Amino acid sequence: MNKNKNKKGFLLIEVIMGLFLLGIIVVNCFPLLNIAIDNINIVKRKVNIVFVAESIMEKIKFYDYDFLDGESIFDMELKELVDIFNNSDSVIVKLPIDEENRAYEYFCTIYKNDINDKLWKISIHISPKVDKKNVKDVILQSIIPKP
Repeated sequence: MNKNKNKKGFLLIEVIMGLFLLGIIVVNCFPLLNIAIDNINIVKRKVNIVFVAESIMEKIKFYDYDFLDGESIFDMELKELVDIFNNSDSVIVKLPIDEENRAYEYFCTIYKNDINDKLWKISIHISPKVDKKNVKDVILQSIIPKP
């Protein structure tokens, strides 16, 4: 008999062991992939909250009385908000006015204090309506010139 036969291919046991090892690796990688996807979603929500706060601050900072275009923050006209700020030394505005409105994902509280006759200290506090894990409130503060 010819004992020096060329072995070609894999035995059934070798294939089963290979699949078994591949299965163990895949099962261990799925939780890591799931955690990575959750972290990406958390970062996406945090960036969105920061964007909303910065957008509100920029709208207030660059408001121009001569250019009335119906700009609004949540459900309040920007002109109305700036008028409220001008009529008081210290004010707190909570938005949206209609808290049951489902069109908005966040609650916003704007604190305004006069520093002098030309500067305001604005603090914007944004919090999500629905408590999502690991997404905290964002507070943005700035000293801006009166528009």
